[in-house]
Amino acid sequence: MRFLIVIISLYGSFANAAVQDFNSLVKEASIQQKIIHKKLLQSIQNTKVLVASNEVQEGEFAENPEDIKVRLVRAN
Repeated sequence: MRFLIVIISLYGSFANAAVQDFNSLVKEASIQQKIIHKKLLQSIQNTKVLVASNEVQEGEFAENPEDIKVRLVRAN
């Protein structure tokens, strides 16, 4: 009977430790998710800026096609 009580008490302490570790893992995952979300939003913003910049440059070339100089080079 004592053996059964010891096993039950050990099982209870292991279960409690597992829940504490699980809670810390959930907190860590939440923090990592926030960091990844910020990086994703920053990447999207940078992409939007680059696309807008490219559109402005293409618009300038379309308005002044004589400003574009093309030179042919022989291939070796």
